[in-house]
Amino acid sequence: MDSKYYVLINYSKIRIHPKNSTQDGACQYRKRVYTHRKPSCRCSAVSQTRHYLFSSPVVLRSYICYNFQLPENVDSFSRLPVENLLPNSIQSDRIMDDTSNALLFDARNFYYIGNFMSCINTVLPEQTTGTPDLLAYSYYSYLAIESARLINSEIKENNPTALVAFRYLYEYLENPEKREEITQFFINKLQGDLGDTNIWLMTGAIVFCREELYENALKVLQGNDDLECMALSIYCLLKMNRIDLAKPILAKMQEKSDDATLTQLAQAWIGVLSGGDQLQDAYHIFQEFCDKYSATPLLLNGQAVCHIGQERHDEAEDVLKESLAKKHNDYDTLVNLIVLSHLTGKSAEVIGRYVEQLKQFYPNSGFVTDYTKKASEFDRLCLQYQESNKVAPLY
Repeated sequence: MDSKYYVLINYSKIRIHPKNSTQDGACQYRKRVYTHRKPSCRCSAVSQTRHYLFSSPVVLRSYICYNFQLPENVDSFSRLPVENLLPNSIQSDRIMDDTSNALLFDARNFYYIGNFMSCINTVLPEQTTGTPDLLAYSYYSYLAIESARLINSEIKENNPTALVAFRYLYEYLENPEKREEITQFFINKLQGDLGDTNIWLMTGAIVFCREELYENALKVLQGNDDLECMALSIYCLLKMNRIDLAKPILAKMQEKSDDATLTQLAQAWIGVLSGGDQLQDAYHIFQEFCDKYSATPLLLNGQAVCHIGQERHDEAEDVLKESLAKKHNDYDTLVNLIVLSHLTGKSAEVIGRYVEQLKQFYPNSGFVTDYTKKASEFDRLCLQYQESNKVAPLY
């Protein structure tokens, strides 16, 4: 039987043992993660064990050389000074099976944390040879940065792969008059054979979420143990205010891959809605990803919401300004600035400026549509009240 090799990491040390070695017990190497539950209290430690399985010594050597900046011409593991070695950069969570899997890992993580341009740049060199699963993340990112027209030009109607689902998603977003028709198309499509990828499933569930058909989305996602499907199920349940049903799904995600980016983000989402001490735990999850990768508007808005929930308004404002500096018209940032401005008693002119920016850049967004509807209703009621209080002139 061929040996598999585990790499077990705790920031400052790395140990290697063959899977079929008698030293397997030594592989239980624990890493301590410290979180602050409250600004004034001491750290509480949570122990975790991380295993990284490599298919061959060659792949393992490549991983060691890449992460620890060792020469590529090393002859054997006996020459690698891997014990007690301080790494220059540890890319935990990555399993370097091959280049394709590494690219897919990077593309996914960039997309999950909201670093959409890095996701696109990661996939771009593989545009003609990449698998549908890899290319999908570039198209998700194009949608996120509102460059969806590229989807229409790159994916032809006769595309034989599941990527053609993005054409329907593009049509749904760009043509409001076709949304009912396209929604029904996805309802019918998801009842048939979807192939060996989740592309049809995810794009269809996204359409259902935009239509606020959360029960439809949950129905098609139910029973799928893919992390993305479970994370989207949690999103739907949180939109329905069913935290009680979201927590068991999070437990399944943690059992499958506790350190996965999506699992950590889903835990933060639930923490934000749960409130209390969990807000601080959620904040540290967002902060960890900012430190590990880079701060993005998505992560910064997560931190800002945690600050607002704990009434740390000054810290929330600083984080939102940082987010606005990264993307001047970011939708979530502008909405959160409106909320924060109300909470801190900012002037109507400041609030109105953010509202006008939203109307300019996102005229069809849910917030603007709802805001306009409520403003019109308020004006109508004011006019009705004025008319009912008019006093007939005396002659």
